[in-house]
Amino acid sequence: MNESAPARRKIILEQDLTGFFEKLGQEHRPIFQLLRHVPPATFRILVDDDSDKRPEAITLDDFLRRAGRSFHPRTTLFTVKYRTYLFQSEWRSCAPYIESLDRPFNGEEQVACSSPEQLEGIVENFEGLLAYFMRESLLEGYPFRLDRETCREFGFRTDDVQALRRTVARCHARIIREFAADYLRLGEILDAPEP
Repeated sequence: MNESAPARRKIILEQDLTGFFEKLGQEHRPIFQLLRHVPPATFRILVDDDSDKRPEAITLDDFLRRAGRSFHPRTTLFTVKYRTYLFQSEWRSCAPYIESLDRPFNGEEQVACSSPEQLEGIVENFEGLLAYFMRESLLEGYPFRLDRETCREFGFRTDDVQALRRTVARCHARIIREFAADYLRLGEILDAPEP
């Protein structure tokens, strides 16, 4: 091991999260704004205060409200969890391990960040996170659109919409194509003669 290299911590402290989210808000504001408003099933922060209780799951806004006041700076540990969706056309190339799974792969994955370095993956995995959120929103009957109401709810500015528009349109089109293909397959199953 290189003695001059700084030791990597395997834990996330409040200062790590605060610094990361401040930087994210400055450098990737549309991502930051989206993370503030997605449901906890898509993006959440687990707070472990070294008690006997299970870690508490909170939203990004909950963390921002409580930061600097209710977390012990050295004994409260954090894990950031988020879900991503991998489009079916990418399954074989991006997830070669799916053949070895003991359950069918549906494209959904959960990422857990337990060290400060892993937080950077949020930006790298943003399109997959957005795809997961948009797909779940469609399944629930509330499609995510960059309309006036959504912009007001999420706090998006004009430049945020411009930065997100192409990615949102691409994800939407791919999700709809997958749903259409699933619908056709289901129709074939339903139309098949009974054995």
